[in-house]
Amino acid sequence: MWSLKTNRSPIGIDLSGRCMRAVQLSRGIGRWRLEAVASVPRLQVDAALSEPDAQRLWEVLGRRNFAGAKAVIGLPEKALASALIKAPREGSAQSRDEFICDEFARASSLDLRRSEMAYWELPAPSRGDNTVDVMAVGCAHADAEELLDAAESAGLEVVALDASSAAVARWLSCLSGRPAMTAVVDVEWNSAGVVVVHHDTVVYERAISDARLAMLYEELKRRKGLTEEMFDLLLQEAGVRDEIDGNEWADGASNVRKIMAAHFDRMARELKTALSYVDHQYREETEVDSCVIGDGSRIAGLSDHLSQQLGVKVNPAPASENVECPGEHEKLGTSAAFAKAVGFALHGV
Repeated sequence: MWSLKTNRSPIGIDLSGRCMRAVQLSRGIGRWRLEAVASVPRLQVDAALSEPDAQRLWEVLGRRNFAGAKAVIGLPEKALASALIKAPREGSAQSRDEFICDEFARASSLDLRRSEMAYWELPAPSRGDNTVDVMAVGCAHADAEELLDAAESAGLEVVALDASSAAVARWLSCLSGRPAMTAVVDVEWNSAGVVVVHHDTVVYERAISDARLAMLYEELKRRKGLTEEMFDLLLQEAGVRDEIDGNEWADGASNVRKIMAAHFDRMARELKTALSYVDHQYREETEVDSCVIGDGSRIAGLSDHLSQQLGVKVNPAPASENVECPGEHEKLGTSAAFAKAVGFALHGV
């Protein structure tokens, strides 16, 4: 939903990290323009959105050139269920819909009388059969209402709660020259997962909760006594690189690197599964691009580490060529940490 008066998008808000990320766009000629961007540290990282955090965010938006109160907010990983369902091709649309709803309720354990769900048909695989593949997502009303109450208490007008995978697909639409198939590794403090997009359709999604950064920090805190500040510095300056400034890791630091590498190997295994699924389903798509977004895009050596584990190239996420970032917004606006926030802002386009 765009504001005709200001030509502004809704405010896209991503809550998956330790900072709340917000983006607002405007329409340009042949491309989008980044009008406002903000990153606000959270007081309560474990909450979907606390009222104090919502108020902090609202105050910052007012100082950072954001226009209006309309917002699209990403649902946290723990509130969103997803499932890949094979539905019968034969029969009426109503019977197929009932089948999909029943299967999703069984797979997700959601009570659909107290939940919202949506699904979409996936592109036909190379080897067709008598079934239709659909991707379904859903959220319990109670989880949605908790998030809405906090946002609206601060003054935000929430026009949609959105799935991160849908935001990833919209963000990819801003990249020029990408292949038909893209696998995106999303690593955040509170979530981690893999999303595969075929053209503009999400065809695969998998949450990997034990690969989120919060779990890695807790392990390093327990075993090595790291503080959050030390952890952040370690990720950005050393990460999972084999060497630091041409020198091998010292013995103590080498043990830390091994812990970090083992953590991200879980992500590599899931990405390998995703790529195998794509190869099986869409054999005609010989080229698959892979990239890292979210806080993971700032981890030194992560793309190279995943590439080594998989034997395929995993790239740092490129800047969105079709989003113009004025000088004052260039540093944050071109960061892959804001990829989902851009996607949320593009909701309804």
